[in-house]
Amino acid sequence: MTTPTLPRNVLVVGSGGREHALVTALLKSPIKPRVICAPGNAGIEAQVPCFPISADNIPGLVQLAKDKSIDFVVVGPEVPLSLGLVDELNKVGILAFGPKADGARLEASKTYTKKFYSNIRFQRQRLLSLPSQKKHTPILIKIQDQSSLKPMDLLQVKGLSLPRILLKQN
Repeated sequence: MTTPTLPRNVLVVGSGGREHALVTALLKSPIKPRVICAPGNAGIEAQVPCFPISADNIPGLVQLAKDKSIDFVVVGPEVPLSLGLVDELNKVGILAFGPKADGARLEASKTYTKKFYSNIRFQRQRLLSLPSQKKHTPILIKIQDQSSLKPMDLLQVKGLSLPRILLKQN
């Protein structure tokens, strides 16, 4: 049995506190990998080189990983996961930590998740899903004296409880 090679060149994708913590933890690793980040933030940039490639620019991130000889990518935010970053990295032989696009759907789509839970009879809140004319248009949904504000696509906003609000689209 062959001992697996540990990653020596790591790309962290994202720009928030979670990614900053991941970079810090990787730098403390006894393996001492070379770490870079995209897009990063000022705090991360004080620790490792950052590249101005948006987390939703999947082709750009794959190209960066190839250009910098990255052998392992840690994906923090849900946007690149839901857009298939792990799938695209795997296609070019680069390992990544995070679910593929089909697995990321549970986090990315409230409607999909509610339907999934319904199919396995998992108790959940009721949901009324309404189409939106504009991307990211918030929808207020009234269900038994309890409303939630949810974007219809990727759930970067996790929800806001607004009691006794009538059905309304902004």
